[in-house]
Amino acid sequence: MNIAIIPARGGSKRIPRKNIREFAGKPMIAYAIDAARQSGLFEHVIVSTDDQEIADMAKAWAAEIPFMSPKNWRMIIRQRYLSLLKPLQNAKRMAGSQNMYAVFILPSRSFKLKILSFLCSI
Repeated sequence: MNIAIIPARGGSKRIPRKNIREFAGKPMIAYAIDAARQSGLFEHVIVSTDDQEIADMAKAWAAEIPFMSPKNWRMIIRQRYLSLLKPLQNAKRMAGSQNMYAVFILPSRSFKLKILSFLCSI
């Protein structure tokens, strides 16, 4: 099972609400969701967030929200690897006994996924 996990916390100090801010016609998070879906590489595109507004926006763009991240995630997010542990554990539960491959896609870096999906199609 191939899973894309898009971590998107609600608080950003540099650009407030950046994950749901409109950029060139759609919210930032929508680019990550669309890139993951259009790549054809993933059975599940999951957004992991502690923010209900981001969760609602992600659902509107056809992402799955099988769990909400804990509120203390805001403190953990500074240590990126620790912040990805909880979503990864939840994704593994979804996969069950199947082999699972997970890719983390940061909403502000989603344009790079289009390059990856192009290279995979060659």
